[in-house]
Amino acid sequence: MRKILSILFFVSILVLPVMVFAATSNECPGTEKVLGGLAPLFHTKICSFNEASIFLVNFLLSIIAAVSVLFVIIGGFKYVTSNGNEEAASKGRQTITNAIIGLVIAMLSYTIIRVAVNTFSNSFSQSSSATSAATSTATPDSTNQSNTAQTAYNNLVAGVVLTAKADGSLIVNASGDASDIQATCPDFVGAQVKGSAIVMHSVLDSFNTKLFDTKPEVVDDMLVNGNNFSAVLNWAASFNEPLIRNGETDSSVVVHLEYDPGAGCSVLKIDKTFNSSEAMASGGI
Repeated sequence: MRKILSILFFVSILVLPVMVFAATSNECPGTEKVLGGLAPLFHTKICSFNEASIFLVNFLLSIIAAVSVLFVIIGGFKYVTSNGNEEAASKGRQTITNAIIGLVIAMLSYTIIRVAVNTFSNSFSQSSSATSAATSTATPDSTNQSNTAQTAYNNLVAGVVLTAKADGSLIVNASGDASDIQATCPDFVGAQVKGSAIVMHSVLDSFNTKLFDTKPEVVDDMLVNGNNFSAVLNWAASFNEPLIRNGETDSSVVVHLEYDPGAGCSVLKIDKTFNSSEAMASGGI
């Protein structure tokens, strides 16, 4: 039991440098890495591979938690069926103790990893911003074109707003200026919007042994009014999945959107992460 938990724990720790490195990447709009057969349950851009790494660690820690619970049951069964045999009872108690230790290690390792990623991400983001500012005068024509596309993309990201309820209901409002889409699609007149979402948790609950809740893909046709566009994606509560579980102070919602303007234009893909508490405080639904 200890060997199994130790192996899973150290694999999680080994992923930490990858997560820290990924957290230093700059934004690269229009690129995305889909996690194979898990699409559309989880989407992330190549430049934000941090999210995929967190997903991997969550998956590994979920296995640790499941194994711990299994061994608690096994230990309890041994203890109950010992029939006064002190040796058997001792083995049962030891199995339960090891399982609880494994569960505690899993929770601690998750906390350590998230704190490390957030710390290094903030540090390297500031460093990258300073470097970009220092080199912004090089090749003015190409830089201006790049800045225009980046600004348009940033505007589209800023126009994605999440509102939520404690029961897990989510509504995403995507709006903005049509010129930001025309920056990459001059013939834009309208688009179909597809969206998926994942709620990332830090603790397990008795009804769900996963550290993430997935929302199915929803679709809406973009409404264009003059120079403005808007779309609304609505996820009703399902499976009684609370947005913030008992025992955690907050959770995060990763929203993936795809704007498909057609007309031979590329699909615009947007990933944005929200704090659940802030989405609930917005009071939109």
